[in-house]
Amino acid sequence: MTHLRIFDIDVARANPASFRRNLSAPPTRTGFGASYFSSLRDALFRYHRSNGDLGDASAYLERRLGRFKNTHLRERFMDHLFWYVEEYEALGWPTFRTRQRLIIPLPRAKSNASTCSGEISRLDVIPSSGYAAWFFRRQADPDWAGNLYPPLVQDSVARNVLHTRPEFVTVGAYLFDARQVVSKTYTDGELRAAKAKLGTLVSSLGL
Repeated sequence: MTHLRIFDIDVARANPASFRRNLSAPPTRTGFGASYFSSLRDALFRYHRSNGDLGDASAYLERRLGRFKNTHLRERFMDHLFWYVEEYEALGWPTFRTRQRLIIPLPRAKSNASTCSGEISRLDVIPSSGYAAWFFRRQADPDWAGNLYPPLVQDSVARNVLHTRPEFVTVGAYLFDARQVVSKTYTDGELRAAKAKLGTLVSSLGL
């Protein structure tokens, strides 16, 4: 069984041959355990589960970060939490779900055992009309809107999760290292082009 994560799409697109070799290589064991960013993400989900209790979320994050030695990074990630809450409250869109699992269909896949899935960090209602699907990402990404995964997510969230038309779904990301909030609603033409590119990528990977 071949499984792609949502963020693998653009990694594979950048160098399909290298990615295909890595797919066929024996799996390697990587480090497990908490990181600064995973601690932050858990605190953000706790904030939403507690209906916006920042005191509880910040106390939780402080405890989680206390296991790390780098004082500068601990302070930086505490500030990330406060920045996020400020941006979230300024936006004012009600959140109705976090940690939504999503499967993106793989066109041209030779086997049903090939899958692509991931997690939407947050789903909001846009009061003026529609919905927003958000990711929490650590790294800066100057060309975020040019990635292949956001339009694919927009289409899959609309059709398979919310059962609405794709033009009613906006996709966005909180890029914490850059302290930037980005979002876009892709056109029907952009969605069709993204699915065609995904099909070409699937074929080149031999899935």
